[in-house]
Amino acid sequence: MRLEGYAHADMAQSKAKSASHESFPEALRELAGELTVLLRQDLEDARAEMVEKAKAAGMGAGLLSASFLTGLLALFSLTVFAIVALWLVVKLWIAAAIVAAFWIVVTAALALGGKRKFEEAGPPVPERAIAHAKADLQAVREELAEQE
Repeated sequence: MRLEGYAHADMAQSKAKSASHESFPEALRELAGELTVLLRQDLEDARAEMVEKAKAAGMGAGLLSASFLTGLLALFSLTVFAIVALWLVVKLWIAAAIVAAFWIVVTAALALGGKRKFEEAGPPVPERAIAHAKADLQAVREELAEQE
């Protein structure tokens, strides 16, 4: 078998080697049992990977929510103060435009941070577990082909 690097594949290798001394039906039953164990382990790996990705996506959702909330709070509370302060120096409409542009930049920066976190989470697919399961199935196919 060619599954170097996969911890649970070592178990299948040792069982498959010892199975070569047994009859083919016994070896096939033992191989089916090992395949069941490997698939259960792969399913557990998939579950753990999905939990990990869900946590990362949750962080991205939290940042996006925070960006929305801070954008609203900033617009309602600090905008009035900033406009009044700038009004002392420039016309009212110029003061309002400056303050609005500032808050747009802040909100955009927070939204981009949240988007980046979502992208880091990756697709909601247990890629590592799928790769392990495919490798396990390929190893079983190769072992069956060698025993025939």
